[in-house]
Amino acid sequence: MTRADYFRAVILKSLKKRWSWLFGLPVLVLIGLLIVEQPLWVAVALAVVSHVLLAGYTAWGSYQRHKYEYTN
Repeated sequence: MTRADYFRAVILKSLKKRWSWLFGLPVLVLIGLLIVEQPLWVAVALAVVSHVLLAGYTAWGSYQRHKYEYTN
């Protein structure tokens, strides 16, 4: 298993463990923005941005936790 394969597996496992956060928070952002009467396209755009940022943060955190555990 190469280093890239190892980290791909680790990051995907981390994302699968946190699926409720990855989809729940953007949905809450979308609902909150619709409640405060933002245009639909603004609400959807910010929900997508929050989803991307949360997924990126999760992947980065997973990489940071496991970067010294890889053995060739």
